[in-house]
Amino acid sequence: MRSFAILAVAAALGGPLAAAPSACSLGGVTLVPAQPVLQWLGADLTVDQPGVRLEARLPGGGTVLLGAGSKHAAVNGRRVPLSRPALGAYTDLLVPLRFFADLGGATAGWDPASRKASLTKDGRAWDIVVPEPVYPLAQVDSHYLIGGLVGTEWIGAAKLGPRLGDGITYQTVWHDEHGPTVSGTRPRPEAPGDYQHIDFTPELEAPHFGLAVPWNQLPRTVSVQATTQPYYLDAVRGILRQHGLSQAKPNIRGLLRVDLEGDGVDEVLLAGTIDDESYPRPNIKVGDYSFIAVRQVVGKSVRTILLDGEFYQRPAEFAAPCAYEFDVCADVDGDAVLEIVTSWRYYEGGGTVVYKIVGGQAKVLVEAGVGA
Repeated sequence: MRSFAILAVAAALGGPLAAAPSACSLGGVTLVPAQPVLQWLGADLTVDQPGVRLEARLPGGGTVLLGAGSKHAAVNGRRVPLSRPALGAYTDLLVPLRFFADLGGATAGWDPASRKASLTKDGRAWDIVVPEPVYPLAQVDSHYLIGGLVGTEWIGAAKLGPRLGDGITYQTVWHDEHGPTVSGTRPRPEAPGDYQHIDFTPELEAPHFGLAVPWNQLPRTVSVQATTQPYYLDAVRGILRQHGLSQAKPNIRGLLRVDLEGDGVDEVLLAGTIDDESYPRPNIKVGDYSFIAVRQVVGKSVRTILLDGEFYQRPAEFAAPCAYEFDVCADVDGDAVLEIVTSWRYYEGGGTVVYKIVGGQAKVLVEAGVGA
């Protein structure tokens, strides 16, 4: 069992702007790489941490400070709201174009036919290509498309597959470290399960999750915790009791700690599955279970959000139970909040589900699987 899976990140679907990351469109907001735009405006840059923090001195005096994940910029020490959070992008920050236009006294424009944003100031004009906002997700080791974000809508693999072409380049990540790149073919329908199959070159043996975005979707570190901690075994025991399995032995197969919202408070992700290496098998026994849950601190209390799970109080010769695991926590939609990528498997297949925690509830963004 993997306690934490690999994340694969595709390169942007359009050409990069010089050596900077590609501009992108999220929720109708155009985000552009900060360094070349500030230089075009005549600012002097101080890059403390590439892709994390950037300070610039403006022409005629004044300063601007930008940080990855922040919903505000600091302009001359004053907080200025951003229409979307600044996003880290490995070597730079992606920041709403409108902010730079207002900051430099420039005019922002948009040509939908050529998908070019523009800045105009003092007779100078600069066009910035903004690739189509299509951000696919794929389960690389199992060779299937999950779906993706198109504009502001999450759509499934069947609708997204025909829109994708050959040669999308994915960069793999193990935990929070980037690994080798792989290239994916055009998705094609394939049985069983009528899923969208993708071939990847080279093939990698370990599990991979793929996402085509220009921003860094791993802005915060996930810490893998010991699964024998009494406090969390008691938490599992409480979940089992709530689902009629008070006599079942608590067993943790995955325990992760991560700050999902970037608010400085960690969440804990619990994956509990019966202590049986043959699980999931076709049959079930009394007391079999598998679940995934998130524990959040709310004020002075802790709430538990069950993402998915199965709890069996009766035996059956054939039930095809599932085992649930956490794959990775990543910013898949560019809002500086981490979503939770999970996997399920049964004796003849498996799948992937991407969750977003909203107001104490788990919302499914997109999901797909393969199996008989």
